[in-house]
Amino acid sequence: MTKLLMLLTLLFTLTISWVKSDNICDDNLRKEWRELTRQEKTNFIRALQILKDSGDIDRFTRIHWNYQYYIHGTPQFFPWHRKFLIEFEILLQRINPNISIPYWDWSIDSQAPEEVSCHFYY
Repeated sequence: MTKLLMLLTLLFTLTISWVKSDNICDDNLRKEWRELTRQEKTNFIRALQILKDSGDIDRFTRIHWNYQYYIHGTPQFFPWHRKFLIEFEILLQRINPNISIPYWDWSIDSQAPEEVSCHFYY
């Protein structure tokens, strides 16, 4: 099973350039959540809701849950999750091509996380 998983991870990693070649997400810049405009946040949340309603988020959750013990704590952790997030982002971009998955710069809040302002959330 481990060898098969390593092979699949390698194949997933190699297909990243192929996935990017369809130009779905080439022009989108990842932003820190707090750098998104209110409209970008609204678009992102709306797309997430559409994916939730369609069952796609539940499918992604099941995939992650089913592979967690084979991926976490292994050399495949980063490439597997990179591919996983790219696939998720492609689904979001089919709803709105201007969406990219934002990131959270935890270092901004690391000294006093209890003081995170509400604009972080929405």
